[in-house]
Amino acid sequence: MKNAISFICYFSLSVAFCCAQTNNIINTSFEQNNICPSYISNSISYGHILNCSNPSVGTPFYYNICYQGTPFLGSSVLNNNRGYQITKTGVAYVGFGLWIKSVSAVEYIQMELAESLKANHHYAFECYLSRANKVRYAVSNFGAYFSNDSVSMPSADILPFTPQINNPAGNYFTDTLNWMPFTGTYLAQGGEQYVILGNFNSIAENKVLYIS
Repeated sequence: MKNAISFICYFSLSVAFCCAQTNNIINTSFEQNNICPSYISNSISYGHILNCSNPSVGTPFYYNICYQGTPFLGSSVLNNNRGYQITKTGVAYVGFGLWIKSVSAVEYIQMELAESLKANHHYAFECYLSRANKVRYAVSNFGAYFSNDSVSMPSADILPFTPQINNPAGNYFTDTLNWMPFTGTYLAQGGEQYVILGNFNSIAENKVLYIS
C-alpha cells in the first residue's frame, strides 16, 4: 500500500529573521513545464517540470490542468488517479509516495533554488501537503534536505541524508480536502543550491496512521 501525497511548495527567504521576504525556489507551483503530462508519461522523471527533478528512481506524478486524457485515470487537476484535489494556487501540483508498507522505498522531489544560500543566514521554509483520497495511510515523517549539489541516485531506497527541517513526530498529514502547511527554519552553511523533499526515515522509524 502506498501513501501518496500531492503538494505545492513555497520557499520564503528571511535573512537573519528580517521582515523582507523573497521567494528563493524556482517554479514554486510547478506550472512552468516543457510538456503537459500524458497517460503514458506523467512522472516528473520525464522532465516535464522546469527546475524540478527526481533525485531517485521513484515515480512522483505531475498533475496539470493541461493534461489530455481520461480524468480519473491520469494526471488531470481535480479528478485524477489519486482522487480529487484542487490546486493550492495556479493549475498544477505534484504527487508522490512517502511510505510503502514493509518496503524501504519512497519517492522524492528536488527543487532548484534561484540563488545559493548564504552562510549563517536564516531561511524560512514553507510547503503545503494534502493526503491523496485513494490511500488509507497517513504519515508524519516528512523533511526538507538542503544540498549544495543536485542528487541523482539509481535506487528506490531511502536517501541517505539527514533533513535539516523535520515534521514533528505524530503530526500526521491526514486531510484530503485542505492543504496542510509544513514549515521550518534553516541556518544555512553556505552554498546550498537545492532542496529535496520527502521521507528520510527508515521503516522502523516511520510513524503511520491507518485511516478507515
